[in-house]
Amino acid sequence: MLLTSTAVNATSDTQNTSDTTLASVFSNSIQPQLKKFHPYIHLNSFTYSEPISIDGMLHEWDDDLHSGELAFTQQRISVGLSHSSGWSLGWISRYDYFLEFTEDTALLYHQGENDLPASRDYHYQLFLRAEHAKSSGPQIAYQTPLLKFGPEQSHQIKVKIQIARLTSNQLYNGSIWGEAILLENDDIEAQLNIDYAYHEDSLFDRPLTNTIEGQGLSVDLFADWQFKQWQVSLTLLDAYYRVKWQDNPFTTAIISTDTRGVDENGFIRYSPILSGLEGNKDFIQKLPLDLYLNTAYQWNQHWGSFVNYHHVASTHFYQLGMEYFSLGKASYFLAYQEPTQALSLGFKYDTFEISLGLDSLSTNNAQTLAIQLIWGLN
Repeated sequence: MLLTSTAVNATSDTQNTSDTTLASVFSNSIQPQLKKFHPYIHLNSFTYSEPISIDGMLHEWDDDLHSGELAFTQQRISVGLSHSSGWSLGWISRYDYFLEFTEDTALLYHQGENDLPASRDYHYQLFLRAEHAKSSGPQIAYQTPLLKFGPEQSHQIKVKIQIARLTSNQLYNGSIWGEAILLENDDIEAQLNIDYAYHEDSLFDRPLTNTIEGQGLSVDLFADWQFKQWQVSLTLLDAYYRVKWQDNPFTTAIISTDTRGVDENGFIRYSPILSGLEGNKDFIQKLPLDLYLNTAYQWNQHWGSFVNYHHVASTHFYQLGMEYFSLGKASYFLAYQEPTQALSLGFKYDTFEISLGLDSLSTNNAQTLAIQLIWGLN
């Protein structure tokens, strides 16, 4: 019995020593490394519609029509882990939709959707360009200080590159153009040319059996310069964006009509004559560069101001704002944007940021909606 007790005690001591060693290894080696990893969540959404409210565009254009030739939405959400060495790895999901058109196109579509009489003896100059992709995939990024210079190396420039391997399962890419006229005798003379690729044929309901999928890359570039109270940053989203679609369905067609086109109430009713080609082809999709140039200056302990410039889809956006820094790491900001006339309110604390921008207090009337949520750095 004595020998057995001694053996048990020896085993217990060995186990305790082993547990202590493992705890020491975790505390001294693994735990410090884990502290270098930080999770992040970034959500950015910007929707802008010139001719009609966002709510109206989503509900069959049932709203007042304004002048304008552009509507788009850009939505991105990314989650992942960043490391103190500058590397980050995550997953991005994005939804992009761009529409460019003539005001006549918006007018005619609005009249048709709302059963409004067409303008007689008026030449509608029609053009619509659509670019749409829904995609997701893994994303990797690396940030590093590039230069330090000036007195006591007070100037610092950081750069960052971000690459995503994208898989896309939704696509619209193409144009519709032509002209139409409603004559005094209520005849419609019209001709439309159509050339577009798609994941789903929303114009002619062509049956599709194959799964539509595209593969490609996007590259984002960032640069940040800091000097005393000044901060200047340049962001180039989709500096490179290429998605290859193989054997993708497309339609090239001509629609013409010289038939009676107006009912007894004066509303448009189309009876088109259609000719064209349906097929499949390979092509590479590109999305427009999304550029941001931001400048900020902190006047004193509590107040700062900033000027932001944003360019996308041939449109320029300018934003002027003020920021209030409270005690600790919290700050609040208010900004005004042209030409949208949108006001943005935001709050920051350390690596957390949230903001909302609207051009109308009524969300049903808003033609601009900007949402940003950031937690952690990537």
